Amino acid sequence: MALLNVIPYETALRRLVHSGICSDEQLCDYTLSQSLRSVAYAVNRASTPIASLSKHCVSSANGIEEDQCASSLRVAGGVSVLCHMCTYSITSHQCQQASIYLSTRLLCDDASAYGEGNERPCCRVAWTDALCSGGTMSYLQRRMEVDRRLALGYLFILAGTMRTVGLGVVNGQRLSSHHADFVQRVLNDVVPRVAVMADTHEGLSKAHCVPPANESKDDSANTMPVAQRSSVFTRPSRLAVEANNAIIHIFHYISGDILSVHHSGEKQSSGCHLVLDRDMPNRLWPAVSVLRSALIRALNWVVQEVVAHIHSAHIANEHREAQATVEVMEGVKSALDAALSRIVKQQEALECSRKRIEQQVGISARDYHATTDMMWANTLRLCIFCKNITGAWIEVQGGIGHTEVLLSDKKVLAFIASLVASVRALEEAETDSQIFYANTALLSAALAAASAAPAPFMQSSLWLADASLTQQMHNAIVHRALRYKDENVQKLGALISQMVLYGSSLSSSTGIVTQSSEQLLELISDGRDAASQCVIRMLSRAVLERPHSLLRSMFHLLQHGDTKTRRNVLDVLSALPQMENDTVYGETISAEQMRPMLHLLAEELLLQIQDEELLVRLEGAKLFAKVWPEDVCRPLLIIALQRDKSFKKQSAARHALQLLLSAHTGSSRVVLLILEESLALLSGVIRTACLTPSTPASILAFSKFHACGSEEDAGDTVKVDVSPRAADPDATSNNNTFSARVIRLALSLFKWWAERVPIWTEACIEPIVRRVLRATTAIEQEFIIRMMAQMSTLCGATVDGASVLVRSCVNLMLCKNDEAQHAALWIEQGPISNPPRSEDGTVMPVVMSGEVKDADCWMYQVLAPLLCLRSCPRRSFACRGVEDMPRAMLDLWDLLWRLLFIPKYRDVLTTDGQRLVLELVCKYSASMILERLSCLEKELMENNRSDALGDSAAWDIRFLCRIGFFCVGSLFSQMRGVFCKNAEKVPPSGGSDEAISESFSVDTNYSETELRELLFGVPMVRRWIENTVIPWLLSDNDDSERTPSSFATEMQRLSQSAVDCAALLTLVALNCMEVDTLAISSFMQPLEELAVFYRVQLKHVKKHSAEDESACLSMNYKDLLGKFEFAIHVQKAALNIVRSHPMGRDLICLWFVKYMPQLIELANAACAVSDALKKS
Repeated sequence: MALLNVIPYETALRRLVHSGICSDEQLCDYTLSQSLRSVAYAVNRASTPIASLSKHCVSSANGIEEDQCASSLRVAGGVSVLCHMCTYSITSHQCQQASIYLSTRLLCDDASAYGEGNERPCCRVAWTDALCSGGTMSYLQRRMEVDRRLALGYLFILAGTMRTVGLGVVNGQRLSSHHADFVQRVLNDVVPRVAVMADTHEGLSKAHCVPPANESKDDSANTMPVAQRSSVFTRPSRLAVEANNAIIHIFHYISGDILSVHHSGEKQSSGCHLVLDRDMPNRLWPAVSVLRSALIRALNWVVQEVVAHIHSAHIANEHREAQATVEVMEGVKSALDAALSRIVKQQEALECSRKRIEQQVGISARDYHATTDMMWANTLRLCIFCKNITGAWIEVQGGIGHTEVLLSDKKVLAFIASLVASVRALEEAETDSQIFYANTALLSAALAAASAAPAPFMQSSLWLADASLTQQMHNAIVHRALRYKDENVQKLGALISQMVLYGSSLSSSTGIVTQSSEQLLELISDGRDAASQCVIRMLSRAVLERPHSLLRSMFHLLQHGDTKTRRNVLDVLSALPQMENDTVYGETISAEQMRPMLHLLAEELLLQIQDEELLVRLEGAKLFAKVWPEDVCRPLLIIALQRDKSFKKQSAARHALQLLLSAHTGSSRVVLLILEESLALLSGVIRTACLTPSTPASILAFSKFHACGSEEDAGDTVKVDVSPRAADPDATSNNNTFSARVIRLALSLFKWWAERVPIWTEACIEPIVRRVLRATTAIEQEFIIRMMAQMSTLCGATVDGASVLVRSCVNLMLCKNDEAQHAALWIEQGPISNPPRSEDGTVMPVVMSGEVKDADCWMYQVLAPLLCLRSCPRRSFACRGVEDMPRAMLDLWDLLWRLLFIPKYRDVLTTDGQRLVLELVCKYSASMILERLSCLEKELMENNRSDALGDSAAWDIRFLCRIGFFCVGSLFSQMRGVFCKNAEKVPPSGGSDEAISESFSVDTNYSETELRELLFGVPMVRRWIENTVIPWLLSDNDDSERTPSSFATEMQRLSQSAVDCAALLTLVALNCMEVDTLAISSFMQPLEELAVFYRVQLKHVKKHSAEDESACLSMNYKDLLGKFEFAIHVQKAALNIVRSHPMGRDLICLWFVKYMPQLIELANAACAVSDALKKS
């Protein structure tokens, strides 16, 4: 029988959609009712031509694209109707709602009959096939691949249909009870296909990005951290976003429908009720991974968009804002992934247990049914979890046609607060069910907060929308969430609290935490877990507001709590000094605001430094590096100098001082502070406290640490003598022991600091050098010079450090004058015109005593810059040539020679001062020194020949010889390899760091190149000895009438310098034949000549020839004896060097082998002549 009143379905569908049908009352209209009847019949048709479609591209099964005409293509009726509905649904919101309503009626309506010709068929199966055809290789799927608008309309209709049925809008029908097959097909086929649509990258809008040369654009965008992807942010298309939202909506409505049917079955004890098949909810398990990917994908889109906005809008502190956004979102994603993983793992474990029981016992066993019930309960938990998590996203973000979104910050805050309030307060031990519900509620709240306001600048408006509600919510977190022992619940509570505090202003966050300070103190006493870590951050903010009460309470816990509690308190105290550099809070805290709190912290720390537990002492010592040094330096020094049996206080105080110095290696402020405090202890002057105590805690600290000590430790407390004899070197042994301990402690701290300075700068060195020059008393000068010697040894180990040290000293020695062309030396600022001299005209040496005169103090200031450079290693000066040497070292080089050869400067320096200058000269390379000596010798010899300067030129030549002897000998003494045949066998140089050996201060390794350069100086030494020293020794220098006393003194010094240099060359010649050939052989030749002389005389005595004897005696016997005397002095000095040399054992053997035969031969010849003369 032909159907009556059936109009074409295209016309009927157009009429229904444009009328905006969305309720059953509208179907009372006969036209609309007949239109729905026509559409229902069209859905049930097996095939329908698509007459209204134009040519389109269809992909065949073999992958070849074909052009097919729409008039020749026939598809299932439901698919054809669905394609038209998808096209209409994206035209307007009214058409969208009408399409969803029609889809719901086609899926849920049963067959009806209203009389002949008015029956409406049931098209549930056909419409289910049509809706699910989007997930299979069908015409609809191929059409969606090329038509994005149709794909978007399909997502709207699918999600809307499931929302309407899942929410129970259709009476008596639910997804899980009446449409289980439809749900199964959606989860198995449609959801994976929609996930592919959400994850596709085709047609997406990308920002400009230039990847590295060895990476593709996709790789560079995926491997880059999220915080750095602002320049490569991929803006997803609307289709991808709605496809991702469709997955979330589908899971939300399916899980919610399952729970509604389950709960309705439990409530209805009698009558008809919905039946829930347990196999139907189990179909959620394979698709859970798709939901997890969808949620994480959505969160990634949010954080990328926010970070890109932060960088593009140039928001203040954009790096901090981006970092905080990424940290919050990463915390939410990790919590989400962990929660789903726990549920899935538990289900897998139960499934394995059930299979094992089934294999061993069978399905009728009690354990099998118990395990099945547990799996069912875990499935219901999955549904609860999915419903709450997806519901939080839908309430905030909406999507896929959902219009009931929380639009205002106040509504979002109320929603988050309701989730937090759903966490139950613990009255007894927490159960597994309570943990699950608390974890789910807090994760939903965190997800809602992170998606609504991921950045701190966005969170501020959210939390301030209702300050009282925010306060109540935070209190609920502290009183409920943080009370759980489960680590995941604690982390989620801490995460929400962190967002509240970081997004609020400084005053608001402080007020929020301060009201819960008592509960926070209880939480850090419960153990060391995630809750305590959250409380640590909260209490750091509360202490700033109430330092007097909270600091006292925390130190009370530190004193009486268990190990975990004390470590929590130490973490809180460690976070306090870092609040000044907080990287997340919008408002910064100035150093002046932190100073009172840090002062109280320092005083409380001093009270706890003698804790019995080692870990607490060490952690407490670390805190001293974060407080103001002026508050703790003097008390820590006093504690470190005290004596007790366990040495706990001393070690903790010393460790605290070391950490304090390590935290201030960029400047010399703390080093100078410790220096001043140490000098105050040495001189017996102890200043009063910086701040007057005004609180009970500070008064207690003041009374304990600024008094002499308790009766129990009276004998062990440092008692500083304020009398003048405290600085006297001849004081009692107790004071000497105390002074030695002060110096030893201070020097060790200076060395600790110098070893940890990363880069030496003038800011580190120049203040110390200036402080060296300001020393006045003898004990202060000695102490500072010893400290500077340690620092210069470490600072000068590198060329850069030595250059900075030299520059700082040279800047002080060269007093710049803008009006003059040349710089004036620092030495000219003192009494240079009338230096202190002795009766013979020489400058008096500096006398270091307790009462230093003005002249002595001025002489110390003259020598102080040179003493600062004395301990600097030579390798930093001698490792480069003149062209590559830093400018400061070249300035020092010229300055040193000016001090030596300008009379007004040289006369000021004492003998020790001149020696100090020569030691600095010898730090440069041998080629530079020998070249300068050669040039000066030529210049002085020309002046001497022209007699332009008279006796002054001759005196300068002799002084130059003394300088040459010292420099050559010093350079040879610094080469360890020349004293042995194998340089690798040289033992390491010993000695203390406080003194430098006069004969061989070894700072450089044996260098063949430098030895070859230094060999050019050996003939120079030989020439000076033969031309200057030997003639004076052979002359009649005892004639006091013709020889002035000053000249004799000068020549004696010159002779002694020549002997010392020749003695050192003698030892070098034992292993170096070049030195022996160039100089030593001529010095030792008088031994052989004298032996030959005695042998000749012996022959003449035996022949009794008077003529021959007189001829023999007429030889230059006096000159020969004079040269012999010089050689003997050289050998004596050489043996003195061998006695104290580290390789003296080997050198003495070589000396005996080389020189003893000559001495024995000379002794035998002399004895033979003596015996012959006695017999004659």
